[in-house]
Parts: sequence; C-alpha cells; structure tokens
Amino acid sequence: MACQTISAVLTPRIQGSSVFSKRQHVNKSPTKLIVRCTSLEQGADGFSGKRPQPRLNTRVVKVKGIGERLKNFVTGGAADVSLIISEPAYDLREPFDVTVAVEANSDIEFSRVYLEVFCFEKITNFSVSTTELTETVTDYETVVSMQIPVAEPGELQAGENAEYQAQVALPSEASPSFQGRYISCEWSLKAVVDTGLKGGVNPSTPRTDITIKG
Repeated sequence: MACQTISAVLTPRIQGSSVFSKRQHVNKSPTKLIVRCTSLEQGADGFSGKRPQPRLNTRVVKVKGIGERLKNFVTGGAADVSLIISEPAYDLREPFDVTVAVEANSDIEFSRVYLEVFCFEKITNFSVSTTELTETVTDYETVVSMQIPVAEPGELQAGENAEYQAQVALPSEASPSFQGRYISCEWSLKAVVDTGLKGGVNPSTPRTDITIKG
C-alpha cells in the first residue's frame, strides 16, 4: 500500500446560535495532517504498479551434446567405420578374416557390431520391347544375404579407436565372382555398428566389393 501525506489548514468555525450573535467565539483549530493512501492492485507476482521489483538472477542451463546426439542419430556420424581387407581375393570354400575398424567421433554405446555379406547376380543390357519403344533393363537378384556377429555390446569414448576381427564363412553352394557379357555375380561386405536406437541411422561402411574365387 502506498501513502501520501497532505498538509491542510482548516477554516475557523464560528460558534454560537447564529452568525449575528454579539459574542462570537472563534475556535482556532490547528493544522491537520491528512494522510491519503491508495492500494496497489495485486498482480501475478503479488504487486504491480511502480513499486520496484527485486531483480531475479536468471541462469540459462545449456544441455551439452543434445544437438550433436540428434545429428548422429539422424546421420549415423557417431563413429567412422571401415573394413580392412588384406587379400585381393578369397576362396569360396575357405573361411577368411576381415577387420572392422571403428573410430568414435563422440561417446557411443552399441549393442553389437556385425558384418553383412551380400551376393547378387546382375543381368545387364537386357532389352525389353513394347509397341512404342525398346529399353535396356538391368536386373538384380540377391543370392546370398547374411549377417555375421563381430563384437558384443560395448562403448567407446570420443576419439577412441577399436578393431574387431570377423571370420567369414560363405555358403559352399554359392557361386564365385564372375563377369560375363550380360550376367555377372558380385560379392560385397558391409560393417555395421548397431547403436540400438530405434529409427536412427547406425554408423556403417558402404558396401565394399570383394572377389571370391571358385
């Protein structure tokens, strides 16, 4: 509540039965103080108006790494993954080893590391004729698609490197690599670090071509 003090002088009051009385007594009243108070409307913070409000210390809390984790979730950039293949060609009926190298760009937890093995036959320059035109079609048929476990659940700190060995055993009934005039058989490997985040992109290598001998 805000108050304001006002000084006022009261007019002398004439005592008697009428203003024509012969004896008049003048009551000289002293100066009277009038205190006028106005109340402040109460707002959401308890007061409003011109009353000074206490200054609040505002602290902005920044959650570190949320933007980076979101980017890695969308792009798979939490780690760089590469395949180390030591031989130019491998025998179809002999197991062989490859190395999966992982370099963490940020702290990363993973549920597993695995290797994908693909074999597909490709038919090229296959002409399809219609009444209006003739077009060339390239057709693919997947012959082998398999996963090979490489590493169990683990974690890496930002900047940390790790290498994991994987042994690859191919189906003996599969075809070796070959390149014909119209038909070819191609093999490839892909290493994946599974972060276990549903809907996210896992760090991985592109498909890497390998040569398989018969």
